[in-house]
Amino acid sequence: MLHFLHIPKTGGSTIFTSLKRIYGEKRIINLNNEDVDYEFKNELFNQKIEDEINLKQDAELVFGHFRFGLHKYLDKAPQYIAFFRNPIDQYLSLYYYIRILDEYPDVKQRVALKENLEKYIKSDLCLYTHNMQTYFLCEAPNRASFLSEPERMLAQAKNNLNEHIIFCGIIEHYDESLIILKEILGWKKLPLYTKHKVNKNRPKLEEHDEIIIKKINELNKYDNELYSLAYEKFKEVKSGIKFLKIKVLIFRIVNKIYQLLRKHH
Repeated sequence: MLHFLHIPKTGGSTIFTSLKRIYGEKRIINLNNEDVDYEFKNELFNQKIEDEINLKQDAELVFGHFRFGLHKYLDKAPQYIAFFRNPIDQYLSLYYYIRILDEYPDVKQRVALKENLEKYIKSDLCLYTHNMQTYFLCEAPNRASFLSEPERMLAQAKNNLNEHIIFCGIIEHYDESLIILKEILGWKKLPLYTKHKVNKNRPKLEEHDEIIIKKINELNKYDNELYSLAYEKFKEVKSGIKFLKIKVLIFRIVNKIYQLLRKHH
């Protein structure tokens, strides 16, 4: 079974619009709408998965904010896919997103109390946001354990990426990533998408104070290492796809038309 590990703010909500077209909702176990606590405990999904498998005997894909290791609850050989993002941009995107988040008002309120990005970085909330990509790929039982042995957790995350992630998508190469996925998984349909949960009003990276950006970079040093590895893996797979530029160009034209048609309906 395919496990699409949705790390927060790595384009997952948009990707899901493609996956629904390709697989159909009856073949997807969607965990994205489930309640998720700050520890992102996979155990929370145990009963949900069991119920969904009973209802969806032909399920091919599990999608959601779960961490690596969810396959231990399933009786099928796992294949993982994850998208990765430049850690600084991912961190900023998450911060500005949760400031306007209505789904979890308690989180929104706690972030608002920090008043600005600088205070947020120095707050206890930071414990749940920095090095998030590494946290999702390691097997630490909880966040406290992750923070106590970050070097070991990074090594574990790198090993899981090398051994179990069949494809590392890169948000900065989003359309390319989708077309490569189509080639790898043999999708018959184009992975057309409409954008979801995009905060168009957030400041751009270059509009932030250099000192704050430097601090964010330091806080996410393990994610920087993991992202570099994921990027290398992406480039390695990309180099083996024939006529990729032409395929991506055609896809962008078709997807633009698709988005315009969806907008008018």
